[in-house]
Amino acid sequence: MAVDIIFTLHGINIFIIVKMVTEILTKWDKLPERIPSFNNPETTSSKQFLFVIPGATIIAFILLLSYVRSPPKFIIPIVVTNDNIEKTVLSVRTYLLSIGILLNSYMYYASNAFVNNLPVKKSISYIFLGIAFVATTIYYKVITRLEVVNTTGNKGKPKREVVNGRRINNKKHNKRY
Repeated sequence: MAVDIIFTLHGINIFIIVKMVTEILTKWDKLPERIPSFNNPETTSSKQFLFVIPGATIIAFILLLSYVRSPPKFIIPIVVTNDNIEKTVLSVRTYLLSIGILLNSYMYYASNAFVNNLPVKKSISYIFLGIAFVATTIYYKVITRLEVVNTTGNKGKPKREVVNGRRINNKKHNKRY
């Protein structure tokens, strides 16, 4: 099941990139030599600029794949143990690939706007940022629930306890949780 989700997310990312490149290539002859720039529609760029967008998307996807293969520690806000490693890795991979889908979708929107000679609306950028924020919040809530309650450390001494995603010491004044 978990492998199916990861392969599906990889497939969606690759599909978006291939669709972006094929759309540019199929409409290449119909495009004018100069297209409007990204930030300022009054200035123009060469139509070869359109390949920068899929190029940046492919580079971002390759970097994302390296993070999916071995996630960096700063992305995982919990202590990974043998009990939660499988679910933690699945959550991190799903989150990273979902953010990749958002990035690729936005890049596809931008390239599609350029190919069809439409303006890139800033409101769409804010919508994608909002979706990324919501995805990050959901990821953080899911992954902090995976941390195992560990009340004893070395030699049976109280170490720490995790309640509702918060790390607390085992002291009497913290028993209100």
